[in-house]
Amino acid sequence: MLDLHSHILPGLDDGPQTEAESITMIKCMDKLGFKHIVASPHYIQGLYENSSDIVSSAVKNIWSRFEENNISTQIISANEVFIDSVFNDSGEMADFHVCGRKCPFILLEAPFNSFMIETLYNIIFELTNKQVKVILVHPERSMELVRHFHLFEELVARDVKLQVNLMSLIGAYGNHSRMVAEKLLEENMVFGIGSDIHTVKQAAHDIPKALIRINELIGEVRLSLMMKNAKEELGVCS
Repeated sequence: MLDLHSHILPGLDDGPQTEAESITMIKCMDKLGFKHIVASPHYIQGLYENSSDIVSSAVKNIWSRFEENNISTQIISANEVFIDSVFNDSGEMADFHVCGRKCPFILLEAPFNSFMIETLYNIIFELTNKQVKVILVHPERSMELVRHFHLFEELVARDVKLQVNLMSLIGAYGNHSRMVAEKLLEENMVFGIGSDIHTVKQAAHDIPKALIRINELIGEVRLSLMMKNAKEELGVCS
């Protein structure tokens, strides 16, 4: 399985603070069958400025511990980039990590509360002009989008990929997010799923429950096909 969005690298953001926590989380995900995990620490200017080099170094360091811990999962480097941190003052893309071997993908985060949808559209337009594709992470948690479901349809029409959080399906972020996540899945609008794990508890207890729920909603065959298609677009080897 492919986890499109996680916070598993130690000491970079509000995820695990120690290497031991990080290893425990990854071992949990490995045992659940996640053989590809996108490690995507926050990139927020002035708060979490995790540059491409910082992320690559953190992935290399944690990967060096895999053999002794019998971990077979592959880690893919990325950032979760907040919409106001995509471009620097010069109008150039900031120094965050994109993912994807065939073409660059950015994991883009919209605010949870109200924002101008035109702002998001403008950023998507600028990124498209730079040949960068957009994966919008956990859009079911953005109340501006939740209140206006047609915006999801407009985003998909603009070739924006939607990544839904597994934990949304068990109500971790409230009923509104849960219902929208379910609807997006049922209407086949989801590009891929992400754990968005920050803690050992989430990896060990919440994700197993969420996997049961997503299989109830769309079935194992559709889930496998979704992940297969996402891996192909990202150029991830099985």
